[in-house]
Amino acid sequence: MSYLLDREIIRYILGSIGFIPPPNFGKVGISTYKLNKDFQLEFENIDGTMEKVSFGLWGGSISDMNSKVKVLATDICDNNNNYHEFSAVYRVDNNNVYGIKHIFEDNGIVLYLVNIDNKWKPVSLFDRLIACAGFEKLNNIGLIWQQENDITDLFPYLMEIIEI
Repeated sequence: MSYLLDREIIRYILGSIGFIPPPNFGKVGISTYKLNKDFQLEFENIDGTMEKVSFGLWGGSISDMNSKVKVLATDICDNNNNYHEFSAVYRVDNNNVYGIKHIFEDNGIVLYLVNIDNKWKPVSLFDRLIACAGFEKLNNIGLIWQQENDITDLFPYLMEIIEI
């Protein structure tokens, strides 16, 4: 699949949930629902020492009378907000968990995976387009994202996506 098409699909979905780079980050979608939970990652400094850095979590859900979409996301960014690595996982009802990741830089990494039987597998182009249509429909019918604090089911999946 074309890198550019992949990137645009992932950007569209991230934008649909409100995960867009500054200056609009934190103003729309689930990016307005920062949770009171953080997680830490360990990085190696230039001098070879290790440093633990905390990052925030954002959680939201949207539902109609038939289904619920639940999302957990994070931004692995540098101190100056020049680098953004958005990772998110979502689940519709009790179906499989999907994971997306996008590093916002020239030719940055883009991933779109589905977890089936505890293994991450690529999402087909057809399913990516269906997901785009689904998020577009949610936006068009005017459903509002709500804060989602119950993230225990999605948190392990998000940590896996970050590490990929």
